[in-house]
Amino acid sequence: MTVLRFVRELSAAVSAQEEPTPAADVAITPVVMPRDRAAVVCLAEEAREGTVSFSAQGLLAELESRDGRQVSAWMAWRSATLGPRPIGIVMVAETDAGLSIPWLLVDPDVRRQGVARTLVTTAVRHARSIGAPRITADTLDSWVESGAFWPAAGFSLAGTIDPE
Repeated sequence: MTVLRFVRELSAAVSAQEEPTPAADVAITPVVMPRDRAAVVCLAEEAREGTVSFSAQGLLAELESRDGRQVSAWMAWRSATLGPRPIGIVMVAETDAGLSIPWLLVDPDVRRQGVARTLVTTAVRHARSIGAPRITADTLDSWVESGAFWPAAGFSLAGTIDPE
């Protein structure tokens, strides 16, 4: 299993690529724990169907900041007649090594509708606002859609990492 590392160099200029047009019924909000715990679990359960297995508890653990690692996260919500429902999440982890996106997760029912791009735009804007020179994202080479998404979102392949 090989990990692909993507990087996006940041500058003060904002490109048109960073201004996606989200669906009219999508809102992006900062994740606040413990308020959003149930929404994160709901999203994890929806998104894991038919994909590589991960747990809601693991996703919740990734949201926790700890010594040497500060985490910020945003959730995408879709308005619905029965109330809003979570449809995506992006996390940014800040460490001594720099900023990375350890998680980008979108409900399979709303993929290819601009939700991931809108979430990544939020992460990039955050990185730029704190003066980061770049932000990275890693994905497994077996996740073909993810490997195609990052270059489309303005990231370049920086290399591969063999975890062994």
